[in-house]
Amino acid sequence: TTPWHKVEYGDFFIADQITSMLPFIGSLVNIGCLFFYQGPSGQHARLEFVRNILLTCIVSFPYLIRLMQSLRRFRDGKVWYPHLVSGSKYFLNLGCFLAIG
Repeated sequence: TTPWHKVEYGDFFIADQITSMLPFIGSLVNIGCLFFYQGPSGQHARLEFVRNILLTCIVSFPYLIRLMQSLRRFRDGKVWYPHLVSGSKYFLNLGCFLAIG
């Protein structure tokens, strides 16, 4: 409900914690793809494609949520310094993950 409602402390805290755990979540996706894959060795290119798409979607989603929260907090408070600077950080991170993935 981030872009439609005022950002409360609980929303901010949970999204920040998930964003902080993204390296761990990305490692779990990599381990899951490599551990549970039981196909023939000729299908590694397909596994890499699926892993890249899955990893990009999972890792980009919390950054998108934090970007929307920052923009909503700017809209509610009209204070650009902490909110737009923080939003630009998440926007650049989101762009990097989408460009690499």
